[in-house]
Order: sequence, then C-alpha cells, then structure tokens
Amino acid sequence: MPDIIDTGTANTVVVTDRRTVVTLEREETIVEVSSPGPQGRRGETGATGGTLAPINFSYGDATPKLLYTPTDNVVIDLAQIVLRTVFDGVGASLSVGTMADHESVISLNSNDPYEAATYETSPEKQLSSGESLYLFITSGTGATQGSGQIVLSPLSI
Repeated sequence: MPDIIDTGTANTVVVTDRRTVVTLEREETIVEVSSPGPQGRRGETGATGGTLAPINFSYGDATPKLLYTPTDNVVIDLAQIVLRTVFDGVGASLSVGTMADHESVISLNSNDPYEAATYETSPEKQLSSGESLYLFITSGTGATQGSGQIVLSPLSI
C-alpha cells in the first residue's frame, strides 16, 4: 500500500511506495459566477443578414399585424409561415406583404391555412427604410382556432 506524503502545498501531493516517488499536481480551477442584466431590444441585422426572432400569430389577432419595419434598406431573402394549429374558419387565408401589396412576400396561393406545415418563399422583396411588412389574416367564418409563426430573413443592401 502506497504512503501519501503531503508536501504542504495546496496543488501538489507526493505519493510513494518506498521505491518510487510520484508527484501529482492538481490544476487550479477558477469559477466566476455573474448574473446577467436585463436584455435589451434586439438590434438591427448586420450586413450579412440573419433571421429575425419568430413572430407569433393567432386567428384572433388584429389584422394587418405589423411584423417588421427596417431602419435601413433591406431585401427579404427568406420568409416562412410556420402553421402550428390549422385554421377552422370557412374561407381562411394568410399573406405577408406591404400595405401597397398584401402578397409581395408570401402570397395567398403559397400557403394553406388548413394544413399544418412550414411554407417558405424566397421573395427577394426590397424594402426601403421605414417601409413595413404586415401579416394579413382572414380567419374565416366561424373560426375558433389557427396559429403559428412568421420567420423573416432580411439582408442589408
């Protein structure tokens, strides 16, 4: 059975079996704990672009629903409707666009509010600084359900 001889330092231990001496060194671990402060508002997308945080919607939301207003000129490279809960109202429809063109980003024909799925387009829609995108929701007659998310990927131009 080996003998343990403590050399008195916090990081070194000497072990011997009377013929062999082994020195073991322990690495010092430093752990810092900090509490994060409150999160600020999301900044604008950089020159390389990126995906904005998903925007939730539901059949009862006021329409048109404001989705995004860029502070610089951008092009919408990718847009998605992620339909989580299908709409049950007769005549339901969804589109994404500007006030001038309600279907300039996602048209009525490129999604089906009666089928849970992800509907994706690459509209290459250019928006000027301050020009807003909206979700246009028609929940349909007798609607009691329907929800999902909008995902937008703007690129600075």
